[in-house]
Amino acid sequence: MHYDFTPKWFLDTMVDIGGFGVSSHFTTQDTIAVGYNWNDKISSTLGYRVLYTDYSKNGFSYEVTQHGIISSLIIHF
Repeated sequence: MHYDFTPKWFLDTMVDIGGFGVSSHFTTQDTIAVGYNWNDKISSTLGYRVLYTDYSKNGFSYEVTQHGIISSLIIHF
């Protein structure tokens, strides 16, 4: 989802869910970020991201949650 508060400020959110036994039991990626349009070509964001993976195969098990602050510089062309 992308929502413009003003012509300069915006909010981006994303939820990605997968797995369901195809390649892993369950995986999700969730992101929320506030952004600023510097001009028509350049914008940047600052936000928070959570990654969760639950995977196991042939005795190997990997269940982990990673999270932290993210930032981006976007060049529109």
